[in-house]
Amino acid sequence: MARMRVLLVFVLAITAGGALAFGTYNLTQKTPARTVSIPTKPVIVAAADLDVGATLTREDVRIIDWPANAVPAGALTDPKEAIGRGLILPVIQNEPLLPNKLASTEPRTLAIMHGSSYQGDGAQLLRQLGDALGV
Repeated sequence: MARMRVLLVFVLAITAGGALAFGTYNLTQKTPARTVSIPTKPVIVAAADLDVGATLTREDVRIIDWPANAVPAGALTDPKEAIGRGLILPVIQNEPLLPNKLASTEPRTLAIMHGSSYQGDGAQLLRQLGDALGV
């Protein structure tokens, strides 16, 4: 008789637990998920990892929607602002393109890129740069 009572309590506990679990599961599945929309802003990002000295092409950049409250200051929003410019700092995939990572658009600005093999004194370098720029 004692074994029968223990078995009956065990079966009742398993049945009640299963029924409550099933009911809870159904209740959570019927509850609609809340959707929250946050304002976004289009931002130009790198489509792949890019090294210093790379000239940006249309394939190197893409536009993604970035949360408006997290857009980095000065982030580019128009692909035309980036295409054709060189990188002066490396960027990784999906990193927003900032003006300080791109070579200047000024015609008289010359950036010496990482990996330059120039050897000599500074005055000689300035003379060579001046000759190249026609100064």
